[in-house]
Amino acid sequence: MTSVPFCSLKYAHDQVKSEVEKAIDGVYKRGQFILGTEVEAFEEEYAAYSGA
Repeated sequence: MTSVPFCSLKYAHDQVKSEVEKAIDGVYKRGQFILGTEVEAFEEEYAAYSGA
């Protein structure tokens, strides 16, 4: 019997892997894990997306 994966995120992960790794590396290098520039950018982009 062939196993069919219920949900495979491999393809989606492969598409953004380098971008995610670059962002995480930047956070580690700056050492700003809380309320950093990435958080601010995310909040602004999400607010625009959600219409908030």
